[in-house]
Amino acid sequence: MVRRCPVRASAVAVVSLPLPAAGSMEARAAPVSVGIAPLPAAEPSPDTAPPGSATRADSSRVSAPAPHAAARNTLTKSARFRTMSIVVEGLEKTYLSAGRPLRVLYAVDLSIDPGEFVAVIGPSGSGKTTLLGLLAGLDTPSAGTVRIEGRDLADLTEDERAVFRAHNVGFVFQTFQLMPTLTALENVLVPLELAGRADNEAEPRARELLSRVGLADRLGHYPAQLSGGEQQRVALARAFANRPRILFADEPTGNLDAETGGRVIDLLVGLNADEGSTLVLVTHDPALAERAHRVIALRGGQVVSDRRNGAGDAS
Repeated sequence: MVRRCPVRASAVAVVSLPLPAAGSMEARAAPVSVGIAPLPAAEPSPDTAPPGSATRADSSRVSAPAPHAAARNTLTKSARFRTMSIVVEGLEKTYLSAGRPLRVLYAVDLSIDPGEFVAVIGPSGSGKTTLLGLLAGLDTPSAGTVRIEGRDLADLTEDERAVFRAHNVGFVFQTFQLMPTLTALENVLVPLELAGRADNEAEPRARELLSRVGLADRLGHYPAQLSGGEQQRVALARAFANRPRILFADEPTGNLDAETGGRVIDLLVGLNADEGSTLVLVTHDPALAERAHRVIALRGGQVVSDRRNGAGDAS
């Protein structure tokens, strides 16, 4: 029996996400609202072991996501049945470091078409995660604009941006960001309940996604009972739960070994192709970048190249 998560669509939550800081561009964790809330601890159900059990090996079989019929999207009408474009003009971000301005991004201009798979690459400190945070509305620019479907994110309040993300945006993080007191199934249910999905829609959707990432037999397991690869697969299922129009992924394989990371990326690319989201992915992995339709390279806070990979990876 699945415990119902005590959240409502109006809830706005705070989790720690990696955002850049002066002197450590991609290392600081700062609380930002994204529409997913940490929930109070609850007693585990009788048929599941408590959190804290030994982490298991990532030995379960992963099958490729199967194509499926388009399902009903119960999000806002403006987001229904379409991906979203992103247009950036004159984007800059400056932080204060030891009382002095430190420019992290400078004069960034780019546009991302609906449905594109874009990889952002560059050395550490080049501004990749800063750019991702600005595109997602997790941070505000020092200058310039970010427009999603023509709407300037700067025109939205912080709460409005949080609601926008909850209904239109999915996230995949290097550190998984799963709720430790919730099972795999309950973690995937959280964004569905925040978006106001009915119980008879939310649970089947969560079960379907976990099955598609090869975790149908891990629904009642807590994050501490899952391997790193399994935790990231739960995070993938959660990211796609509300059929996001845009998906942002920040080094999704950074904490995984090469073999496990490869399986996770196959799932990410396959799910994204099935769901039809716009995908913006930050990575240090050249092989992963080559699977994107387009590769944008940053250095010193500026775009130094922007090239297309032909057809990219549509599978």
